[in-house]
Amino acid sequence: MITDPILKEIHQIRETLSQKFDFDIRKIFEDVRQREKAHKERVVNLRFRREKMPDPTLQPTG
Repeated sequence: MITDPILKEIHQIRETLSQKFDFDIRKIFEDVRQREKAHKERVVNLRFRREKMPDPTLQPTG
């Protein structure tokens, strides 16, 4: 089995956070929200970046 170093790092971070917050998902996400507020420049908001694809049913046909 091939071990991806990025996945390994993600799993390690997940385990560390889980232990830090007693495996309580609410506490983990509260920490995430606080980090997002503290570092808004690191958060990507896809809501404003998405471009709507044209509706093919409204496009003129040949």
